[in-house]
Amino acid sequence: MTKKKGIASKLFIGLTGLTLLSCCFLGTTFARYTSGGSGKAEVGVALWNVNFSTDGTATATTTKLSPDDGEYTYNENSTARTNSTDKFLVAAIVNDSDVAANVTIEYNSEAVYTTAASYGTGYTWSDAGVGTDQNPSEEQVDTLFSIELFSNTEANAAGASSFTSPKTQLAAGGGRIYLYAVVTWTSADATSEAFADALDTWVGENITALTYNFKFTAVQASELPPEAGD
Repeated sequence: MTKKKGIASKLFIGLTGLTLLSCCFLGTTFARYTSGGSGKAEVGVALWNVNFSTDGTATATTTKLSPDDGEYTYNENSTARTNSTDKFLVAAIVNDSDVAANVTIEYNSEAVYTTAASYGTGYTWSDAGVGTDQNPSEEQVDTLFSIELFSNTEANAAGASSFTSPKTQLAAGGGRIYLYAVVTWTSADATSEAFADALDTWVGENITALTYNFKFTAVQASELPPEAGD
C-alpha cells in the first residue's frame, strides 16, 4: 500500500511539473506582440498636355493688307512695289505637361484664298496692254503673296526673331512658343504696270481673305523621375 502511494505521489509531481512547464511555453507565446497588415505601391502618370494656347495672351490676331500705293517705277535696276503687314500673332503653343516636349511646327507657305470668284486661264500681256477678258489664274495670284515667320518665348512681337528651325523644345510646366507672321504683297511689276495694277485690282475686288495653315507635332523629351545628373 505504501508503495502504491509513493508511485502516485511521483506521478502527481511529474504531471504537475509538466503542467508548469507547458504553462511557461504557452505564456511566452501569448505574451509576444504580433501585427499584420497590407499595403500598395502607387505611381501617378505624368500629365501630357501640349496644345495651342487659349489664354488671353495667345489669341491669334487678324490683319488686313493692301498693295503698295506708290507709283510704278519699275526698271531693271529697281525692285517691285511691296507692302507688308506688321508682325501679327498666328498662334501660341504651350506645354502644360509634366515632361518636356520636342515640338515640330509645319505650315504651308501657299495661302488658301477666300473668294466667291472663279479663277480663269490667266491674264496675258502684250505691248498693247493687258488682256483681262479672262480672270487671272490662281498661280498668278499666288505670286503676289509671301509669308515669313518669327517666334518668341513670350508674347512680344517686337522681340520675335526669324523662325529658322521647325523644331523647338518646350520645357515642362508651361514652356511655350509664340509664332508671328509677316505677309508681303508684291505687285507683279516685272511684267508691266498695267498687268500689275489689273491683277492687284482683281484681288482687291474678289479675294476677301488669305489663310496659311499651321500644324504641330509634339514628342516627349524628358521623363519622370529624371535620371541622375539631369
